[in-house]
Amino acid sequence: MHRLIKNQISPYWVFSIFIFFLFLPFNFALNLSATIDLPIARLAIIGIFGLYLLWGLKEKKIIVDCRLRFWLLLFFLTFSSLTYLWAPDPFRAGRKILFLWSFLPIYLMTFSLTQVQAWQEKLFKILSWSAFLAALFGLFFFFLQFIIGLDPTLNIIGKYLAPFFLGQNFSETVLAFPSWLVNIGGITLLRAFGSFPDPHLFALYLNLTLPLPLFLYLKNSQKKYLFLTGIILLASLLTFSRAAYLSLIVGLGSFLFFNNPIQLVKKKFLLVGLTLTGIVLFFIFPNPLTDRLFSSFNLTEGSNQGRLAMWQAG
Repeated sequence: MHRLIKNQISPYWVFSIFIFFLFLPFNFALNLSATIDLPIARLAIIGIFGLYLLWGLKEKKIIVDCRLRFWLLLFFLTFSSLTYLWAPDPFRAGRKILFLWSFLPIYLMTFSLTQVQAWQEKLFKILSWSAFLAALFGLFFFFLQFIIGLDPTLNIIGKYLAPFFLGQNFSETVLAFPSWLVNIGGITLLRAFGSFPDPHLFALYLNLTLPLPLFLYLKNSQKKYLFLTGIILLASLLTFSRAAYLSLIVGLGSFLFFNNPIQLVKKKFLLVGLTLTGIVLFFIFPNPLTDRLFSSFNLTEGSNQGRLAMWQAG
């Protein structure tokens, strides 16, 4: 790894981006006009990237990722920018292009973080705790429906939480076309989605971060990270997102493929045994989660019919 620091004191941009990642799931939006909501995270990342550039120029240590993935990212961003030339709505196209380019500073700073062992491990820990807090937030409102009722819970989310986290304009769009509810066995349930606009994005975020606390547990044998893994997994399951379930299956298969299963069994025999037992019981006994997963292959199911209709219309 590159020697990016001369002493044990981390620069200001490192502390700033750690705080940014920790509270990213709870990012709120500013209502600038009748049509524009500005997430505060976009302003924060500009300031943090400015600190990063100043530090890099001072230390003469701006690190550029020379791997193929970085150049593919630049190609994608450049090609996306060119679509502005024939976009029917230049204003919306410009906003979308700026949104896509906002990921580049995050990529550059994250790559620099991974070049210092201490920074990398702190990053993994912060992302794990961030996902854990987001999962707890989503689980709180999921279980709240069983205490005060579905409609009062929806009213709290729609009236207070959605406008705060998403912005007034975006929240109105989400409320007009919500995907917050799911019908399981004739019972309508509120899905877990936390501060995100829909359960699918929430599940995507949780599944992307899920390997990190599991990695920290296997590396350090600290049970708190196993607990974090369980809470994040539970929140992902309660999104009732079929894509999330399939991605979890693929992720588990990839984890076993890229690791030595025999060595893993020897090192964590009890954990592996309990996990496999849980998976078998999960599929043997009928439950709302397996019903939701298997409905992915039911072409008569309502949402599947809607997707097929849109594909045919397209």
